[in-house]
Order: sequence, then structure tokens, then C-alpha cells
Amino acid sequence: MVTGLKFGGTTAEDKATKDNTEQVMRTFNDRFKARNQSLICKGLLNCNIRTPSGLEEARQKSVFITVCPNVIRDAVEILVGISHVS
Repeated sequence: MVTGLKFGGTTAEDKATKDNTEQVMRTFNDRFKARNQSLICKGLLNCNIRTPSGLEEARQKSVFITVCPNVIRDAVEILVGISHVS
């Protein structure tokens, strides 16, 4: 969503801007996955928080305190780096 706000176009017909936004997303995804091995919460947290047992496991492991802040930091650092390039 953040990349769409920064790099997205204002009309559906603006193909060049759409293509650029898609490239920015691919760059973000590649860099994020290189740092974190996954783009999906289940892979990042090593728990399936969509199930009651997985959510309980995540809470017991304190992943919301130990993992999530690092993942968010990585996302922000990557986005800042991309915004300086584009």
C-alpha cells in the first residue's frame, strides 16, 4: 500500500507508472525475502496465526515482541532505500 501511495498513478490508463510501481514492489519483495526468507507471516513467525493453536503458539513464543519489530524495521529500511533510488 505504501508503494502504491508513493509511486502509483492517478489514472488506470497510466501504464508507465503502473509498470514502475510493479517493479518497485518486485524490488521490495526481493530485498525483504533476502533478509527474512519469507513474505508471509506464517513463514516469518514460524507459526500460523490464522488458527487458534498457532496464535497461542505465537503468543507463547512472544513472536509479536521478538520477531515483528525486526520485520517491520526491515520493511521500513527497504522502503526508505527504494524511495531514495526511485
